[in-house]
Amino acid sequence: MQIGINALVGIGCLYIPAGVTVDMVGNSISLPSNTCLIGDGANSIIQSSATPSSGGVIQVPTGATNVSFTGIHVQGPTTSATGVLYSTAITNTVAWVNFTKGSSIFINGPSDQINISNNIIEHPAGYAIYGDTTGGNITNVTVNGNTVKNSRPFLFGVTSGQLVYGSWVGGILFEGPGTTYNFQNITADETLSERGW
Repeated sequence: MQIGINALVGIGCLYIPAGVTVDMVGNSISLPSNTCLIGDGANSIIQSSATPSSGGVIQVPTGATNVSFTGIHVQGPTTSATGVLYSTAITNTVAWVNFTKGSSIFINGPSDQINISNNIIEHPAGYAIYGDTTGGNITNVTVNGNTVKNSRPFLFGVTSGQLVYGSWVGGILFEGPGTTYNFQNITADETLSERGW
């Protein structure tokens, strides 16, 4: 996958036809500047049967611009929730990293002109789409017509054995310090969330 994407930088899109499933097995695909990845929808599948050790299944790397990702069914590994004590989650910085690790689409700042449209994002280990602006601004992102479903990464609770509060992390989050770097011109339109427990 990565060799194909790199070979098409500035030339064309890597196409995943219907009926093809690519299993990343805990690895990530990086979409550098001037690349696009397209598929035919529900049966053009990129899956990760294990949570990536860092970042996400599909990564927009630092410094990327003019990246498009459309018509792909991204399947994460999280089909059952992981229990997390609320007291641990709010005091342990490692817990925050665990909440973002394995996000289906992970955008690193700085980056610009990112289009994420008409995809199905299922069972994300972290967020469906996560933008990290701690390293630079993320600007001009369009998120349109995607379906996020069966997000079930974590159950919170205050007592071990009684972890019943669903966190539903698997949405869309753009996060950053807001002082040095931030996100600008982010459009999220017509994205359907089907949580389905």
